[in-house]
Amino acid sequence: MSKHSGYPLRARCNRALAGVVFATLGKDLSTITSIANLTTIQYIQRELLMDLYPRLGEGYRLKTLFKEYLEMEEPEQAKAFLAYGCDLATDSKIQPFMDAAKSRKAHWS
Repeated sequence: MSKHSGYPLRARCNRALAGVVFATLGKDLSTITSIANLTTIQYIQRELLMDLYPRLGEGYRLKTLFKEYLEMEEPEQAKAFLAYGCDLATDSKIQPFMDAAKSRKAHWS
């Protein structure tokens, strides 16, 4: 028995669990805009998905971070917040976020 023999089963279980969570959430993560709109069960399920899929969770956190930036009214605060968000996106190693951060940084000059 190889050391990875249990991995496919674990991966299938995680995918099945994620499918159940998505089905009961009734939404995909891209449409969840406010924690205040979630029921307690939906909030717990969202957190569970982010724990099961860390890159998904990191992407979701970056998405909400950039959404907060768009809602800021103070230009200096927004600029500092955007720089911080771009650094986090670059460190995340998630290619679409890295590309977005690179594009935003290119427009600062």
